[in-house]
Amino acid sequence: VVAVARPFGLLHSALKFDALHLLSAILSFHHM
Repeated sequence: VVAVARPFGLLHSALKFDALHLLSAILSFHHM
């Protein structure tokens, strides 16, 4: 189970980081 949960957790954190990056990009774009 750990072997499956590990990459899933990495994927989840990667998606969360990507979402934050996208959100900050959108916010900075609106401020321009």
